Amino acid sequence: MNGPEEVGLSLGEKPRFLGLLSLVALFLASLYFYNVLTKVPQEVFSIDGSGSFLAFLMWVLLMFYMYVKQLITTFRLSSGNRKAWKDMMRLCLLYVALAGFSVWLGGEAIRLAFTFETNAFLVLMVMVLLAVYISMPKVRLFFTPAYAEAEGLLPWLMFVAGKDPFKSEKLLLI
Repeated sequence: MNGPEEVGLSLGEKPRFLGLLSLVALFLASLYFYNVLTKVPQEVFSIDGSGSFLAFLMWVLLMFYMYVKQLITTFRLSSGNRKAWKDMMRLCLLYVALAGFSVWLGGEAIRLAFTFETNAFLVLMVMVLLAVYISMPKVRLFFTPAYAEAEGLLPWLMFVAGKDPFKSEKLLLI
């Protein structure tokens, strides 16, 4: 466990690069969404069969959801809300998985991966960097509630899966 003294940060102090790095990630998410919207007309006309159209529609909806979630979460991060931390970490993992899949298989293997063909590696690197940065002790301390003691990395990673490390049984009663 890393307390405020151990990481050189007072409780509640905003990490220096949190806003900048999350805005860069939002910019890349915006590029993704722009790519989806510009490719929609040509892809819809070239799709043959209703199954392909349904898959394409699901892809567009997924990209729209990810973009809106990224937009909202980016601005929620500055509040110190730990749920914003969890949402951003989940988005990073989802973007890393999708971009990694695209880099690994390439544009020819997946027809719907067109949004990742041009800048997949860049998105992959920025999302990994953001995930590593928000996992650092100083940043986690910013998202730690004032009533709780700092937790290690494992409870925070479990929080991404849904187990809140700061449930009511961990409250410090005065």
